[in-house]
Amino acid sequence: NKEELGKSRIVALSLYKKMLKIQTGLYAVFWNDILGQVNKTSETLQNPRLDVTTAVLALKSLRSFIGTKRDSIEEYVVKVAELDDFVEYDSETQRKRKINVRLSPLDSVQTPEIEISSSNRFRIQSFLPVIDQLESSLKQRLDAYKLVDNRFGFLCKLDILDDKKIMLAAQNLVKLYDNDLDDQLGNELIQFKAFYQEFLKDDDGKNDKVISQERWMYQLLIEKNLKDCFPNIEVALRMYLSLMVTNSSGERSFPKLKLIKNRLRTSASDILRQINYEDIISDFINTKLRRKLIKLNIIIICCEFNY
Repeated sequence: NKEELGKSRIVALSLYKKMLKIQTGLYAVFWNDILGQVNKTSETLQNPRLDVTTAVLALKSLRSFIGTKRDSIEEYVVKVAELDDFVEYDSETQRKRKINVRLSPLDSVQTPEIEISSSNRFRIQSFLPVIDQLESSLKQRLDAYKLVDNRFGFLCKLDILDDKKIMLAAQNLVKLYDNDLDDQLGNELIQFKAFYQEFLKDDDGKNDKVISQERWMYQLLIEKNLKDCFPNIEVALRMYLSLMVTNSSGERSFPKLKLIKNRLRTSASDILRQINYEDIISDFINTKLRRKLIKLNIIIICCEFNY
């Protein structure tokens, strides 16, 4: 646009040239594939009926998918070549750096620089580090989900596990939370398994509810007033259901933030408005006034003494 300032046009031209670099096209195609699958996996993790075991498998498959992209750079080059206007790599247009002989010691041994093609340099210095960082970040989230799955994952498979596996899983959970659970958890789970399987056969049971199996089990305990019959199960389910509000360290649960920032803040403001400040203000004024009177009396006494 010739109507813009010269400085603005120079900046725009510089950005335009950067956008035409082949690595820009590579990243555009690469991130389109990666973010598409990340978004679908994230939506799956936010499903209220998703169990932890399935969440672990979903993250594993996503990490495996990202790992397959290590050797796919040539495929992306072909895709970028099909697009228009993209030109060579940055390194093909940059001037090669020469060693300044005058600034180098005479006895120093100069190792010749290894010649690497522009495509290999981009792959080693830019493309692979991105994939490594993605895999590392996914591993952190996957480890967190695995930890929860190893502790509470058996709850969603209670109807298909045999009694020995249920007892073993219950013993491991009691060892971790010995202050909250006791050794009767395994026996309660075996009895509760036979109890809630009758509700699974009912058409009005879990299958018609858009909630997870663990939450449905907890609601069943509350609605049927069975907390006293299965106290350890109630505690274990409550511990599990209150574990996670967000999927990852970098993600915020916006409904929770809205609840905290709006409704709870408004409630606190309403309570604050109901407090009577008149007595507090009156006591504050009297205290300040008393101090001023004492200071005034001291000044008067000092003046009389001097005279």
